[in-house]
Amino acid sequence: VEKNRMEKMAQQDGVFYYENADGQGIVAYENLLPRTDKIPVATQKLLDKADLNRLVKQVLGNQFEWESDEFGKPWPSDRNGHISFSHSRSHVAFSFHPKTYQGIDVEEIRPQLHLVANRILHPNELEMLHHAENKQDLLQLFWGTKEAMYKAYGKRQLEFASQLITLTLPTLESPLFTGQIILSDAVWNVTLRVIRPDQESFLVFVQDVDITSPK
Repeated sequence: VEKNRMEKMAQQDGVFYYENADGQGIVAYENLLPRTDKIPVATQKLLDKADLNRLVKQVLGNQFEWESDEFGKPWPSDRNGHISFSHSRSHVAFSFHPKTYQGIDVEEIRPQLHLVANRILHPNELEMLHHAENKQDLLQLFWGTKEAMYKAYGKRQLEFASQLITLTLPTLESPLFTGQIILSDAVWNVTLRVIRPDQESFLVFVQDVDITSPK
């Protein structure tokens, strides 16, 4: 079986499933009715948590429980496996794998990202952005990639521009691409996948991680 290949499963009860070729990992996302911006932040967080809880239990079973560590990274309560969550105004998503670090990010396109591009992008990414036909989409992909890798690592104080780097880009033939997490004592070589839930959104998630020593 081709490494990192994922198979799209049939939609069921409004939830879209993607399963690893090894049959162990799973990504699920659901379209939500867009919420008004007038909802208080505290209420929004409660709604997000309720949506995530419902989706996770619908897919993994009512017995599945999780908790967050001191960095805010979620873990299965029994520490068997890796899980990551994300939500936006119109989508909720999670990824789970029993062995591989997980990180996922779903967001609507954010035009304001161009205001921080020089602060969050590596010089190589800025060069790719310069030559891109659709700069807004690529900038959103870069942001989602960095968010997904940040969540996979799970600890704070990472510099987006210098430590979370997109190496290659997805193509029309393959939604897989690569990135790196650069640490002082290790390099995480990350394979990611992008899905477009709709024309206004990007869903990026970590599919495989290979940790090596820095050169």
